[in-house]
Amino acid sequence: MPQLVDALWDLRDSAYDEPEAWAALTPLTLLQGLGEEFEAAPHDGGSQIPIPVFASALAKALDPRPSGG
Repeated sequence: MPQLVDALWDLRDSAYDEPEAWAALTPLTLLQGLGEEFEAAPHDGGSQIPIPVFASALAKALDPRPSGG
């Protein structure tokens, strides 16, 4: 959990320091990316998303490179 919190603060700092790098991020692109990553993640049948899966999905959803490359 502390690693996730630290990563979120790092993302916030990046958005503040380099707003041009975040210009393409919209609620739609973020939610689309998270949805795709959660759908592709392994499921254990539980009702909660493990923090490492959430962190990985968030990192991939925020990656400015287009999907597939």
